[in-house]
Parts: sequence; structure tokens; C-alpha cells
Amino acid sequence: MSMVKHFIKKFLGIFILTLLFSSFSVLAASLTTQGVWHYELHTQAVSKPLDTFLANPEDTRVLFLEYADAPMAQEFETLSSMTGFSKVIFSMKKPVPPFLFESFEKLFSLWQKKKIAFELRIVGLTPVDDEVPFFQNLCQSGAVLNFYLAYVPTEEEQAVFQKFSSCLHFSFGLGRYPKFEETKPISNLPSNDFIDFYADHFPIFEQVDNLNITKREIGLHISQLPYNAQSLDLIFSLKKLSRLDLEIQAYPEPSHYSFYQDIVLRAAKQDSKVPVSILWSLYTLGATDLENLAKIHADQIAIPIEAIEKPNRNLRTLAKKVVFLYGFRMNTRIQ
Repeated sequence: MSMVKHFIKKFLGIFILTLLFSSFSVLAASLTTQGVWHYELHTQAVSKPLDTFLANPEDTRVLFLEYADAPMAQEFETLSSMTGFSKVIFSMKKPVPPFLFESFEKLFSLWQKKKIAFELRIVGLTPVDDEVPFFQNLCQSGAVLNFYLAYVPTEEEQAVFQKFSSCLHFSFGLGRYPKFEETKPISNLPSNDFIDFYADHFPIFEQVDNLNITKREIGLHISQLPYNAQSLDLIFSLKKLSRLDLEIQAYPEPSHYSFYQDIVLRAAKQDSKVPVSILWSLYTLGATDLENLAKIHADQIAIPIEAIEKPNRNLRTLAKKVVFLYGFRMNTRIQ
């Protein structure tokens, strides 16, 4: 009976804490990069030697702030004092409440003065007319507005996007590549930037054709290895491939790294020299993994700091550019 009571008390405690923090799912913010913490009922574990190692001012650091709901008003004071990051990404799964419009505008304006790049990522939502002045103001502050969508916007929705198109970026998590009937709406998207497509596989013949029909610059974010050499031939037959992001979600076999090497070599030989980025989306980055990643010679490798167990000087030489991710949740389609 005592065990039952203990379980009930523990469950109630967790339930109450969950209610208290239901306004947001993850908060990773502090005055500096040292001591960045997650508001997931636990503190991010970073050892002091690693903390010191990651304090190098020349490093590129990206901070993710992912909210299931709106951030609380008092959080903006903390965020406004933040330093040490190259870029901050707000990921919102609900519309920004009107009473927070001014707080966002002031915060982004302040970050612009601090030369911190910032992106507001809206997940699964399209804008309405009442939000247009807010988004226009963010554009003027230098923000990137990245709409991560699971469907292609209608003509009516595209008309609203047109009103703040100067800073628009579109990312599609369709769970697939676009169908033929979606190519024209994608072609007409009001954005001068390239368009990102997230998928768990490399495109096949028909999918490559559809991507080419859009006549848009595209970026691909893929979380699985190619099936074979033909998959590589297909992906590099894309006429306007602007970048290729490869997310590692399962610990690679030694032979898998040769695939990544082949991809980087093929990309470098393209007329446009397609940049290839690797996102390490696993909880541990061991010494052997470091050695193998370095052999890929990727243009960029992004590593969540939670995956780094201890300081290693080789971390900074893994690629032409190494990005340290704070607040990043593994195995989520967010990069």
C-alpha cells in the first residue's frame, strides 16, 4: 500500500509541475552561453571543463527556443540580456498573441543591434490579415520568418504572405516530396529565398522531376542514407539544388561514412558547388564518431552540446564550419 501511495504522490507531483509549465515546452536561455538551461523539469548537464571549452568567442552558437504555447511576458527580460549566440531561432506552434507583438518587436530590434541573427519559425500555421503589421515590423528588424508547413498554401493564403514577402522562407515537412499538382503553387510562393523540403528518404525519379518543374531554388533536409549510387545520381540531377542537409538520426556503421564522403565529393563537383551540412542528432558523440565525421569534409557540421561528453580540440576542425547547438532536441525536424 505504501508503494501505491508513493506512486500516486509522485504522479500528482509531476502532473502539477506539468500544469505549471504548460505554457511552453522548452526554454533554453540565460545571460550567456554558459549555463544555458532547458525548462523541461531538468537542468542541462554541462561539465565545467566543457563549459570553459565552449566559451570560445570565435565559435558559432545557435540557440533554439521551442514553444508549444506562447512565451511568458517575463521571459523577454532574460532574453534581452542574452549574449554569446550567433543566431537565435524561436519555434512557435501557436500564433503569437497580440499582447506579445510589441515584446517580440523590441527583442528582435535589440538583437539586431547586438548582431545576433534571429528567425521566427512558425510551425504548421499560415498568417491571417491581423498579423500582417506585426510580421512586417519583424521584417524591418531583420528577422527571417520561416513558415514550416505540412501542406502547400492556397492562393488566398499566398496573398497574405505576399504582404511581407521580403523576409519569407518556406520549409515543407510534407512527409513526402511534392506531387505534380503542387508544383505550380510552390512555383508561385511569394519568397525570393530558396525553399526547404524535409524528408526521410532521397527523392526518386518522379519526385526529382516534380522538384525541377517548380523552377525554384531548393534545399533538401534528409534523415536517411541513399539507397544506392543511383540515388546520388538523381539528387544531383536537380537543376536548382542550393543546399543539402543530412541529419544523422542513427549511429552510422563505418561503411555509412563512405556514403557521406561520396555525397560531399559529388556536391563539390557540381557547377554550383552545392554546400553539404551534417546535423548530428544523437545523444552521444564518441571519439570514433569524431574521427569518421572529420573524414567526410562537410561544409558544415552542427552538434548539439548535449552530445559532447568532454572537451576535444578536434571538434572545431570537423568541417569548414562547426556549429554548436543549444536547446536543440534530438530527432526533431527543426534544423
